[in-house]
Formats: sequence, C-alpha cells, structure tokens
Amino acid sequence: WIGEGSMAYKSGRENVTDSFESSFWYANMLGQMSKTRHMTHSVFCRQALVGGWYDLLSHSNNLEPNPDYWVAVLWKELMGTTSLQSERIGCCQEGSDRLLVHAFCARYDEASKYDVSEGDVAMVLINIADDISYKAAMDDVSDVWDAEGRLEFLIQAEADDVASALSARRVTINGELMSLGPSREMPDIAP
Repeated sequence: WIGEGSMAYKSGRENVTDSFESSFWYANMLGQMSKTRHMTHSVFCRQALVGGWYDLLSHSNNLEPNPDYWVAVLWKELMGTTSLQSERIGCCQEGSDRLLVHAFCARYDEASKYDVSEGDVAMVLINIADDISYKAAMDDVSDVWDAEGRLEFLIQAEADDVASALSARRVTINGELMSLGPSREMPDIAP
C-alpha cells in the first residue's frame, strides 16, 4: 500500500496541489507506482478526500471536485491492474521527454459503462510540455486498434491560456465541463 501520496507536504499549496497542475503529477504517479519492480503497489491511499490543499473534494469550494478527482475517476473506470511495458512515443522527436506514457490492460467488467473487452489496452499520455503538441501514432497496433474502436478521454483545464491553465480548478473531459449535478450526482463522462 501507499499512503499519504501527494505532490507536497504540510497540507499542500493553494492553487498548486488543488489545481490542474497537480493532475499531471497525480496521473504520472499512479502509472509509476504500478510499475515498481521490487515491490508491487496494489492500493494507493490519497492523503485527503477533504482537507488541506491537496484534497480531492475542495474544502474551500462547497466540496466541488478538484482536477485530481477526475483523474481518479477515469483511472478507476479504465485502468486495470496489469501494467504493460510502454515507451515514450516519438523517441527521436525534439521534446519527447515531456510526453509521459503508461499502458495497462484495460479494466474489464461486464457492468462497465464503457465498451471494453477482455484483452483491451488502456493508455495514459501526459503532455507536460507547454509549447509542443504531440500526435500519437499507434503504428504497431493499427491493425487491431483503429480510431473507430478506440475510446479517448482528453482532460484539459478550463482556461483561456497556458498561464492560467495550470492553476485552473475546473477541467473539461472531451470538451464537457466536469462538475457534480444539482443533487451532487456524477456526470456522464462520454468518450
């Protein structure tokens, strides 16, 4: 188990550990912890559901989910427990060290709301560059994984520019603003 996993100590830092910036670290940490060779980590306990500046549900904003919350929701829904070897895409492209890649067997559950089959692969691509866009080509798997059969979830900050994006407290997934409904119900997250 891993406990007290957060980007900063002493209750985090306002507008950093409760912002979109933290979600890069959180998604990468979830991927990295499952890849450890000498000690497997089957459970990750977030430091705080509510409280401090690294909470998943904002103590300062009516328990609205912070960006890391949406990373956790998608991770739970899509990622299985078997980590696959993955390498940086475009290893010879300038700036490719700023694209972090994690691959897993997809979470297969007949009750899942997503069309996932046994043997499917789930990938997380994290672009930590503010000046480079990547086009991920899946050449090695294109014969079995076409764009039509692929589910994609793009998490972005609700912001007008890169400078304000990092400190954003709200995110979109595939262009839809993420927030709880009037009765605090979860929104549908469509691929």
